[in-house]
Amino acid sequence: MSERGEQLAARLDEQFADVIGLVSGLKQTDLVTACHDPQGHTVGGVLAHLRDGTDLVLGWAAAVTGQPPAASGPGPANGERAADPTAASTAAALRHGQDELGRTIRALTDEQLDIVPPSAGDLTDGTKQLHEIFDFILDDLRGHASRMKEALAVAGETS
Repeated sequence: MSERGEQLAARLDEQFADVIGLVSGLKQTDLVTACHDPQGHTVGGVLAHLRDGTDLVLGWAAAVTGQPPAASGPGPANGERAADPTAASTAAALRHGQDELGRTIRALTDEQLDIVPPSAGDLTDGTKQLHEIFDFILDDLRGHASRMKEALAVAGETS
């Protein structure tokens, strides 16, 4: 474990905790709230994206770092889209992602954090170091949380 890895994992824990707190507080009626997130037109759509994305990131991280793949988290099997992404099931999937990704990052050396993995979909174009990709993942989580908070605030003002 490296100090950089520990710092990155701590930032990851903080960001996941923020998103999990937000998601855990959602009511079923919140899921139909319109949201200006490119990954979901409603809060429920963003939750489905978060669940799918968590599984994809965990599989990718295991492959890139050589860590054993994490057991599938709660909810649908890898590759299956959640038919009804409830707040509780999404929070559980995010907790699983937080635990597994944190474990993976904490096991990395500084040299591993500096590798440049091959391109992988929307995660990387093959030019970024591993630590930069993890930072991108954290920024992505932060952006989804921000757009959901904004949508819920607007909905609260109009109800």
